[in-house]
Amino acid sequence: MPPPSPHAVFAAAAGVPATVKRLPRPLVKLIGLFMPLLREVEEMLYQWEEPFVADDRAFRARFGVLPTSQEDGARKTVEWARSAFRT
Repeated sequence: MPPPSPHAVFAAAAGVPATVKRLPRPLVKLIGLFMPLLREVEEMLYQWEEPFVADDRAFRARFGVLPTSQEDGARKTVEWARSAFRT
């Protein structure tokens, strides 16, 4: 079972609904003609077409570091952002 999507984890940590919409590749390409940043995004879309698989066993064995769960990382990030950007 794949891990939950980062946007869903952060939305849950922030206590807000998670709404994400996807732009079709041709639309990203068209908008990229006028927005250089989206031109770069279109070039990198392949990164979201397949899941990343990373093996950190050697790193953990060497440094004794355990990964932070998505939920814990999102919760701590939301707490930090709320205190840092409080108006």
